[in-house]
Amino acid sequence: MRRVLAVLAILFSTSSEAARIELIGPTLFYVSTVNGNDANDGLTPLTPKLTTNAMLATLQRDYDFKCYDVQILHATSVQPYAPIAVKGGFTGQCGLPVRLVGNIARGAVVVNGLGGSAIFAEGSPTHILVEGLTLQATWGGLQAASGARIYYRDIEFLNAAYHVISEKIGSLTFYLNTRSNGDKSNYFITASAISHLYCNGGAECILTETVNSNGIEFIGSGVGFTVFAQLIQGGNLTAHTNKFIGMINNYPNLYVQWNSVGGYVSQLPGNGGFYVDANSMIMQ
Repeated sequence: MRRVLAVLAILFSTSSEAARIELIGPTLFYVSTVNGNDANDGLTPLTPKLTTNAMLATLQRDYDFKCYDVQILHATSVQPYAPIAVKGGFTGQCGLPVRLVGNIARGAVVVNGLGGSAIFAEGSPTHILVEGLTLQATWGGLQAASGARIYYRDIEFLNAAYHVISEKIGSLTFYLNTRSNGDKSNYFITASAISHLYCNGGAECILTETVNSNGIEFIGSGVGFTVFAQLIQGGNLTAHTNKFIGMINNYPNLYVQWNSVGGYVSQLPGNGGFYVDANSMIMQ
């Protein structure tokens, strides 16, 4: 009798679970601060969700990606988007990242992280590609923690304590300097931070410019840093760039403070060492 009841319980549990939607090709999902509503399905520009977090929750709950490219498109709007949190080992299948996509024009899609971080990713194998966003935050513009990986391109950084944070073992932030079509990516820094890159606890921060002559552009006299990059408790930093455009107040164009009790590798202008090709790190 116990065995029969156990079998019935398993059958009931299985039949009561909703079937996941299997993608049949690359798929776009939509969010908008103009006409979005989190009760929408997010499947068309006419039925977008309001927040990225609601769209991510729906994808996690309802969809099987089947190794296809998944993009969440953010409509251009003067109204900033709410902070984005990607947690729980969320990633695409077959090693593909979930892509959070905006617009390559500066300021066209702003994520407002005032009070915290603009985009926070946590846990392995969380893997996201962020492109075409303007980020403002109280803490971090992009923050990868506890094994998460964030790749980014076509980014504008506004005020934050740290523009890019990578912390705890296995975490990675990586700037891709070209788009999938081979065009150069944009990298604008228009406001201040304590550190532009902050690596902590065995994490990695990689900022590369190895393919074309496009550099990191500092815009406006108010842009300034006390340090450019910092490593505490180990970790790896690779910063290889052909040029910087603009001034950083009265600081040199690149200033690095090493505060490390663990190993690190680096390649900075004029320094030898570790070399990374930005576009060999991710499927585009």
